[in-house]
Amino acid sequence: MKKLHVILLGVLMLVLAGCARATPHVFDGTKVGEGTMIAGMRVVRNETHAEEGLSSSLIQFSGRATISGTYAVVEYDELWRRVQFTVGDESLSRIPRLENDPRTVWFVFNNQDDAQKAFGAEVRSGKATVVIDNYRIHLAQTDTFNTADLVRVVRMGQ
Repeated sequence: MKKLHVILLGVLMLVLAGCARATPHVFDGTKVGEGTMIAGMRVVRNETHAEEGLSSSLIQFSGRATISGTYAVVEYDELWRRVQFTVGDESLSRIPRLENDPRTVWFVFNNQDDAQKAFGAEVRSGKATVVIDNYRIHLAQTDTFNTADLVRVVRMGQ
């Protein structure tokens, strides 16, 4: 009977350990430093500030990721358009995510000229798979957004 309890306890510990690692892309910004690997990307800058009720983070990553989702060419006025990308559910585990960030995972491409050449400059949206690098999480108590470099478009319109 004692052996059975030991075996069951061992199995339970393995299951719980597996659950703890079920979302390795989700992390606490106050507990990671430069060089930490998250979802295959390396933290190269972490400016996370946590105070009572308020927190802000600017975390820069280096490392490429291939992700699928929805691109959108959005016009904010006649002179300013940008290409943004919303990460699809099937790719969420390939992108680092702050555990205290309730926002939908989306970002704006840093290299807008390249993004508009790839996706077009006309207002539109569609499905795509892209390779990104230099992903940056920017979370603050104001209107901010995440960014990434577009390396290349793998597929459009799938």
